[in-house]
Amino acid sequence: VQALRQAVDEAGRPGIVQRAGDARPVQPCPAQRQVLAQGFIEKGRILRHRPQQAALVRQAHLPDIDSPDQDAARRIDGLSNRLFLDPMLTGEYPADVLDDLGETSWFEEHAGPDDLSLISTPIDFMGINYYSRHTVRAGAPSDQVSAYPGSEFVEFVDTGADRTQMGWEIHPDGLVDVVRASHRLAPELPIYITENGSAYEDVVGADGTVNDPERLKYLQQHIAACQEAIAEGLPLKGYFAWSLTDNFEWAEGY
Repeated sequence: VQALRQAVDEAGRPGIVQRAGDARPVQPCPAQRQVLAQGFIEKGRILRHRPQQAALVRQAHLPDIDSPDQDAARRIDGLSNRLFLDPMLTGEYPADVLDDLGETSWFEEHAGPDDLSLISTPIDFMGINYYSRHTVRAGAPSDQVSAYPGSEFVEFVDTGADRTQMGWEIHPDGLVDVVRASHRLAPELPIYITENGSAYEDVVGADGTVNDPERLKYLQQHIAACQEAIAEGLPLKGYFAWSLTDNFEWAEGY
């Protein structure tokens, strides 16, 4: 039995791409530290001849590729995905994302070739945590704090799709889109859906059971999307539902 191990889970979660605004002379960018940690873990595994397969698992929020504002989609894709995937897979940070962040000089000074060589240590598979998809457009300039620094003007569009109790739009076709995009970035890597699921309000009936057709429908739709990806010839090798009992969320107090 071949073990699969996640070194870093949910790289690319919003809010971890900006440095703290304090007076320290060197303020490490959390995103850079996260992919560097992945590199250290992978290098250590190789040196110890560990048999497990390992990869970075990313929280995939693929912007709608049909968005009418391609620059808005480029920015959110860059902050959510490419800032983490590019250094691992190509050995370079995406220049356009660093420019959006205003961090080009910091990365040139503090995240040089030695770090990138470590960060791009080969991995064995790509893990994707997929729940939803974003549709974005350019809005008016804003001084509001955003989880997407440098792109505060980007607006997230309500497409009218069904939503989970978490408020996340349901787009099973987005799962196929993100598998396609990941395959284009790393055609040699197998892909696993390492998380997928939904949260709804559970009501226990008089007989002690929970009738949850929305959750069943969500899982059926996304497993069907996996079948579509496989039929298309994409190297999707496995699917893991999150979770066995429910989509318990630390951010919601569980």
